Amino acid sequence: MVLETERLLLRLLNIYELELYVRNDGSLQELMCLEGSRLELPFAVSRVLSKVILPKVRKDVENYAFYNPWILVCKKKNAIVGDILFKGPPDANGQVEIGYGTYDSFQNQGFMTEAVQEITRWLKEETEVSSIIAETFPDNTASFRVLEKSIFTKYKESDGSLWWKRELSS
Repeated sequence: MVLETERLLLRLLNIYELELYVRNDGSLQELMCLEGSRLELPFAVSRVLSKVILPKVRKDVENYAFYNPWILVCKKKNAIVGDILFKGPPDANGQVEIGYGTYDSFQNQGFMTEAVQEITRWLKEETEVSSIIAETFPDNTASFRVLEKSIFTKYKESDGSLWWKRELSS
């Protein structure tokens, strides 16, 4: 599945592509004919993808869009600039949590705001999701800006985290 904005393609990875993404050796970019080789994928992220996300994707194929990362491809640069993912399928109340990251060399260019707004549009128009939440650290002002520009509101603080929410009702 691919979503498109003015500057980005948001591409949902399949299981094989996720395996290549985790390998982080340039094989995903080669497969997709993208620029670049190794990504700025932090070890902790790579470990979560391989030890947590990949097993969930294999086990719950029906909900793979809510486990698998969506890579953000800058159309102009033909390169992966970041990723966004859900932390599981909607709960009983129709709520999902998102996580996201922009690679260092592509930060402060509005890519993540564009991606969060597009994934929000997709959720609202194509799914039964009723709300989206996101967790940030108190010192991550760049992430605050992404969420504020995407019409999320801060609704709680707990254990050194700030929680943001966006209702999707019409």
